[in-house]
Amino acid sequence: MAVTFKPVADFGEFSQPLRNIRAYLNDDCLVLDLVPRAKEPVRFPVDEDAPEYMKVILGDAPREIVESDRFLRLEFSAVWGWMVHEEFAENVAFSLPLADWPKVPGAKHGYPIVEVIGSPWRAQVPDYQRGDNPDLCHFSIRSMTTYMDVIGWRPEGRWLDASSTPKIELRTP
Repeated sequence: MAVTFKPVADFGEFSQPLRNIRAYLNDDCLVLDLVPRAKEPVRFPVDEDAPEYMKVILGDAPREIVESDRFLRLEFSAVWGWMVHEEFAENVAFSLPLADWPKVPGAKHGYPIVEVIGSPWRAQVPDYQRGDNPDLCHFSIRSMTTYMDVIGWRPEGRWLDASSTPKIELRTP
């Protein structure tokens, strides 16, 4: 079976690319906060008399990318597995045809979360671990700095205001 991507748009569209993914694991329950970018990045002003190479470099350089004041919280009641990679790290467990990643209609960016149909990773889940359950799905999530893959059941989701939602403070040793 060929790998295809089905956009997950059950919770509304992302008008901006995904800026950040915050993940919290409690036993086998996974909570993901998908934080879009607030707005288009501000571009550096480029002098008309600048050399062409400087126009190319500075004209496309963003200053600051700010997180939106709203985010989508996804709650997976159970996950079979999940993995996280830095944006340039190669996933050596399986590969996906990223050139086929679906774009948001009318936007330059792709859907931040898709269901992976025909997933080679999902196919490895043994039947005795509920691999024969058709409701067990592979979801792939792409942000501007990270990508994440989750095998689990369909999550519940809701949009929240960042200002009224307490952040989980991470402790460092």
